[in-house]
Amino acid sequence: MSTEQLDFFISIISLLIALGGFFLLFVQLRQINKSIISSTQSNIYVHANFAREMLLNDPKLRKYFYSNHVVDVKESSDEYQKIILIAEIYANYFEHIVVQKSSLNKKDWESWINWMQSIYYNSPVLKDMITEKSYYSDDLKKILVKSVHNK
Repeated sequence: MSTEQLDFFISIISLLIALGGFFLLFVQLRQINKSIISSTQSNIYVHANFAREMLLNDPKLRKYFYSNHVVDVKESSDEYQKIILIAEIYANYFEHIVVQKSSLNKKDWESWINWMQSIYYNSPVLKDMITEKSYYSDDLKKILVKSVHNK
């Protein structure tokens, strides 16, 4: 075998090894992406369970978040403070979902939007919390306010 043939053979093998490396890198990146999506979903559900646990501990407050019930208790009451706290937890939870948008696939993102809009539309206290506080993102407000205008 001549040196030219050997050089050609070595070049082909090097190319195949490089292509194999790129393929393995591609597979690994896809697995990392799946892992990120799974982790994101898991974190969102952990936050959801915490928010729901607050309502589970005091079920009579559920109406303020799912039944379009206006807060009708005194601001100085413990119940009012719980309602406001739960509204803030939901608002922060919604913000968390919006921040994670790039880590969610389109179908999951659309499901989360529908769910957030449903709660937002049925909770005057949550609407007030999100629209009155300047620290919630414009992206979140646009997603939620759009739902109110469409219903």
